[in-house]
Amino acid sequence: MGVASSFASVVAGAVLPVVAVAAAGYLLGYLRSPDVGPINTVTVYVLLPALVFDTLVTSPFGGRTALSLVGAMLLFTFAMLVLGGVTSLLVGEEGSRRSALVLAAAFPNVGNFGIPVATFAFGETGRSIAVLFVIVQNVLLYSLGVYIVSWASGDGGRAALGRVFRLPVGYAVVAAGATLALGVDLDPNGAFLRTVSMLGDASIPLFLLLLGMQLADTDPGGAFVRTAPAVALKLGVAPFVGAGVAALVLGSDTAPTFVLLAAAPVAVTPLVLHLEFGGEEEGLSGAAYTSTAVFLTVVGSVPVVAAVLAFV
Repeated sequence: MGVASSFASVVAGAVLPVVAVAAAGYLLGYLRSPDVGPINTVTVYVLLPALVFDTLVTSPFGGRTALSLVGAMLLFTFAMLVLGGVTSLLVGEEGSRRSALVLAAAFPNVGNFGIPVATFAFGETGRSIAVLFVIVQNVLLYSLGVYIVSWASGDGGRAALGRVFRLPVGYAVVAAGATLALGVDLDPNGAFLRTVSMLGDASIPLFLLLLGMQLADTDPGGAFVRTAPAVALKLGVAPFVGAGVAALVLGSDTAPTFVLLAAAPVAVTPLVLHLEFGGEEEGLSGAAYTSTAVFLTVVGSVPVVAAVLAFV
């Protein structure tokens, strides 16, 4: 009864809020069909840079543990990128659907899903590891992720690279690094950091609202079948890859949280990237592919998370 009660608390505290906010976005999209473009632009160019800067300057990690965790996160991500790329070739996906499959396989939702689940399961250690994973993942998504989406949409390597350098998220990382390197003491309760934190916090519910609005514009019949390879990689393969990486790189104090985060559903950020940089094409778009994969893996993650928690 204790295990069942604990798992019910995880679902109620982490999964249901995500589903509820996305459902609100779905209802808004279904009833009003709003233009998501301006909302997405505000998220990419204002709210996300604030989130990255705030997370970096307030991160509690340092030293050898942080380096080993970053190494494990990079190894896991690139292993899943390779598996996603091979799978996309095997199933014949092209264009933005190929980039959607690759990014869906490689990037778990370690922000609005992983942080609350890890905190409930492993306390402050779990939360700190999840926050560090968010930092590494944001850097990769807003550099390599933008390049993959732009290149797959036919922009070519030079244009894709240009888009990476035009995004403000990278400059937020540089600014945060300079702040830490120079030893600038930012008061967490001061007006500046409180303002930046408020902007960053606003990005997470907007991500989920965007997800719901995109789902309202998705044909579920064909999309559900089409995204099956990405869903299988995320729910059936990624937890085992995460466990293998953790066994190779991490110690017993950090490995359980890492495996749990690797088993999280598809991240919402690739949806934002496909909306902003995916371009136009016939049939199922990369954004619709990603939003469907996010929805299916959020639902499917409940038994997967239960199994991972039981294992670790």
